[in-house]
Amino acid sequence: MKKKIFNIPIYEVKLTLIQVEGKDDFSMLKRTLEKEGIPNEDINNTRSIVEKEMVDGGDTWYDLNKRSIAVVFYPFSTERNKVEIYCHEKRHVEDRILQYFRVDDIESSALLAGYLGKIFYDFIKL
Repeated sequence: MKKKIFNIPIYEVKLTLIQVEGKDDFSMLKRTLEKEGIPNEDINNTRSIVEKEMVDGGDTWYDLNKRSIAVVFYPFSTERNKVEIYCHEKRHVEDRILQYFRVDDIESSALLAGYLGKIFYDFIKL
């Protein structure tokens, strides 16, 4: 498992990105999710996904009252699927931040998308 924590400036949101690499990662993943305050029901669903070795998916949780977002990526079957799912989950992060802070501005949205694109790229390259 790989994990990286980023801060999104201006919004002051902590973004935790986690890449599951196999079912042996679950105990470490569980500790991380518990620390992030993810509900037990969601952790149990995640356990099922990891133990069944499902691929090509991700989950995003957020509590913006605590300025926190966590994203888990499951293993990927292809690089192309990896890009699609990273973009999909990145969009959830963007939407939640923009919704929470009531941002309705095309340029601000684009700036956030670009910034998050760099963060996700850096995570991919870890």
